[in-house]
Amino acid sequence: MKKSGLVNLESGKAASGASEAKAAPARAAGSVASLSSRRAGAAAPTVIGVLASLGPGGEVCVDLPSEARQAVPARTAVPLSPAHVGRDVVVVMPVRGRAGSARNAQAVEPVILGVLLAPAEVIAPAAPHAPPPVASVDGERVEIRGEKEVVLSCGKASIVLSQDGKIAIRGARLLSAASGLHRIRGGAVQIN
Repeated sequence: MKKSGLVNLESGKAASGASEAKAAPARAAGSVASLSSRRAGAAAPTVIGVLASLGPGGEVCVDLPSEARQAVPARTAVPLSPAHVGRDVVVVMPVRGRAGSARNAQAVEPVILGVLLAPAEVIAPAAPHAPPPVASVDGERVEIRGEKEVVLSCGKASIVLSQDGKIAIRGARLLSAASGLHRIRGGAVQIN
């Protein structure tokens, strides 16, 4: 006889035969339900609440409609802003004490795990093109660094400094002037 491949979760034995194959899913569902109920004592329930307020010192209050409680002081695991007030939040209701012991259990402040996204927020908009970094000036020296090259450009004029030491100056007209000595030095100097 061919075995069905199902396992009876209560006994841990493999199920066999047509009647066992039909009965196993029902027993498995009951077993999973009882397993879930056993774990429920250890796990803190999670509910959907509404962010009621944010105080100036970071105080957070949440409305818990499923618990029929309003303006309940809470803690948060995520940064919140005034724009989040009135939005749905995911809240875990922790219980302090031994798991499964109702008389030793003591409710503590709910903890906000996150703000639920509106349908329009689910698909993130394309990130705007970030502006290039700006050089900082300390009053005595300006330093601009680049890994491969630094380009200074305006219209048809540009100066390119490359990693290999090459400097290219390009423009429609180029003026090189000095009030003192103007020295051009190189391994070879080529004009025209």
